[in-house]
Amino acid sequence: MRQDTHSNTGALSPPDGEVGLLKCGDIEALLFAYMTYELGDVQSRVVREHFRSCDGCRRVAAEIQDTMDMLREGDVGISTEPCLSEDRRKRILRAVLHPVMDWIDRHHRLFSVLTALLTLVTVLLLLRHVAIFRTQQLEEGIPIWRMFKSGRLPELVEKANPRPVPPVTE
Repeated sequence: MRQDTHSNTGALSPPDGEVGLLKCGDIEALLFAYMTYELGDVQSRVVREHFRSCDGCRRVAAEIQDTMDMLREGDVGISTEPCLSEDRRKRILRAVLHPVMDWIDRHHRLFSVLTALLTLVTVLLLLRHVAIFRTQQLEEGIPIWRMFKSGRLPELVEKANPRPVPPVTE
């Protein structure tokens, strides 16, 4: 039984270690990975062997290499001047390095809980204020929605109009 000593590289590796069986289209798909050293040993060997016999693929590889060199040169050459004035930069650093902001950053869970509790207390106080406001309205007059909701319409009407109503005679 034959043991395969080659690495499992899938469809890109030639059978039985033969080199040079791939077409130019297949090699061109591998060129960038080859140039950035991302291919395995077998695939790199296949690409190198193909380069020996194919001038077109060598030209494409040279173009890719030139492009990569230009990109590397461009990264070094970029130098921008700071867009912020020195005063603005100091203000931003002071705000970021402020002790309160530092404490909030270190204790963000506690700060989140405290903020949620403060929001809840504010909402509850607002609801209480609205309930007190509605109670004051009840003393001044009976809102229609209260009459039907409570089921005590005659009592509320009498409470709102303390004047005695003369009985109706026929």
